[in-house]
Amino acid sequence: MTFEIFSSLSSNIIRWPRLWVMAGSLCLLVACGGGGGGGGESSSTGAAPTISLARSGSVDAIYSGNAALLLPSFNYGTGVLSWKDAQGQTQIVAATSNVPIQVNPTQTTVYTLTVGYQDPSTVRPQTLTVNTTQTVTIKATESLVPTFDLVASSNLITLGNTVTLTPTFSWTAGTIISSVINYGTQSIAVNSAKSETLSPTTNTTYTLRLEYRDERVIPNVVAVVEKAVIVDVTTSPGNFTTGGALAAGRSDHTMVQLPSSPLILVAGGTSNGTTVLKTCELYDPITNTWRATGEMKTARRGHTATVLNNGKILVTGGNDGTNSLSTAETFDPSTGVWTNTIGPMAFTHRYHTATLLSDGKVLIAGGTVGPLGTADAKYTEVYNPSTGTFFAGPLLPEERQGHTATLLSNGDVLFVGNSIGNGALARTLTYDGATFTWAHLAASPLTTGSLAQARYNHSAVLLASGKVLVTGGFSLDSRTAEIYTPSTRTWATAYSMSSPRAYHTSTALRNGDVVVIGGYNGTTSLTSMDYYEAASNTWSSSPQRTLTVGRAMNTSLMLSNGKVLTLGSYCTVPSGACTTLTSSEIWAP
Repeated sequence: MTFEIFSSLSSNIIRWPRLWVMAGSLCLLVACGGGGGGGGESSSTGAAPTISLARSGSVDAIYSGNAALLLPSFNYGTGVLSWKDAQGQTQIVAATSNVPIQVNPTQTTVYTLTVGYQDPSTVRPQTLTVNTTQTVTIKATESLVPTFDLVASSNLITLGNTVTLTPTFSWTAGTIISSVINYGTQSIAVNSAKSETLSPTTNTTYTLRLEYRDERVIPNVVAVVEKAVIVDVTTSPGNFTTGGALAAGRSDHTMVQLPSSPLILVAGGTSNGTTVLKTCELYDPITNTWRATGEMKTARRGHTATVLNNGKILVTGGNDGTNSLSTAETFDPSTGVWTNTIGPMAFTHRYHTATLLSDGKVLIAGGTVGPLGTADAKYTEVYNPSTGTFFAGPLLPEERQGHTATLLSNGDVLFVGNSIGNGALARTLTYDGATFTWAHLAASPLTTGSLAQARYNHSAVLLASGKVLVTGGFSLDSRTAEIYTPSTRTWATAYSMSSPRAYHTSTALRNGDVVVIGGYNGTTSLTSMDYYEAASNTWSSSPQRTLTVGRAMNTSLMLSNGKVLTLGSYCTVPSGACTTLTSSEIWAP
């Protein structure tokens, strides 16, 4: 008995200290919240850590490779920052509360702050986590290049004379590493706005070459831009020379210069009088060559082409060989792709005019209006580039075909000529961005009509003075020319050209003069030209050069080098065969 009592007492004495130790340990664990995390303070409540991940400094999108600062914050626990890099690999760095971490993403990246802490609900070692994210957005590098240009004092000089080249350039997003003008096997270093005088003995291409560093992105990008000008050397200025050959002969086509580019776009037309083209070609005056570009959605002849303020080209109406067209489409020079406008015109139009107005809209007027040419040729329509749609414009006071519509310096539009009515009656259309108002022009000092000669299929060109030179066309005397003065709304006669002309071209030159090329005299297409001297209001008495082949219904355009490109041939019968030309010719002033 004594032995049993002693054994029981001895056993309890041994257990009681163990229980006290366990109780004490439990008390300690509960009081301490189950253990702590290395980066912050301990929790006395058992709650999860309070965490955040914010941008420090600028919160804007950044360029690739640039630095962004992330600021992690948590009141206890152990933090890490993780993300996937551009190769898809997970990157992890330790995070300390309130200490910024610099990152340099090359793509838009989601960064995750994860904080681990001991589970307060158990005495066993068990880690819980909380996380939050912050996205750093990479913005696209804008298509930005240095502003640069190279201007020659003349693109044509006589042998023994000099030419002055003036380069200009600036770059705000980095450093210009080098700037040189290359020609032949030679190269000269140049500074912006500092002219260089050279004495070429043969036709020479001068190329301004800029090597620059784009410092917006990391690593920096080094690139090159170039601008070329051609200086021709001659002993007999004024020659027509051979231009590049087109892939297809054309008549009844359109030709425009692409904005901010030396390239020339030729679209549509007919290749033989019966086949109507949807093909388009681009002319490069630097290489004197043509190349194909995107085809129009619809084959067209007798259409118009207008350069819009947004850099695209609007083509309207025409005839597809069977029907007149109400459709329109735009050409994007950056892609070479044609796209139909959101809505077509209300009527079909061919042999109409399309005039870019002062607010960037386009006025479509007159011509053969449909369907099937039966509608009133007084109808006009206006294209709005911002919506891609057409709306009804002002009715012409009289039907007009074979007319011209010229935008004046004051924003008015001058309508001249008519093949189906009074061809001597001219009008101006005033447009203030909302309202159209017609005005009948004052009578000519010489007659009771607007013009001294009724005319159609003539040409009209805006002079540097703001006046308008109207030449030729089918009239009583197709050699005549007249000048319109907007400030007085009056007409005055100019001296007559050397030859009667209709279906010809008139091109204003940099010196303010006008070159008139080709045309039809009622019998044949002309190889001759005339040169109008604006200062004296006379036609030059100097012998003029001739085309290698007669051209009428041709198109002419001054190139970026100051020369004039002309191409095309006479082909007026919509359903009859004719011969077109693939050749082009260049006149140098």
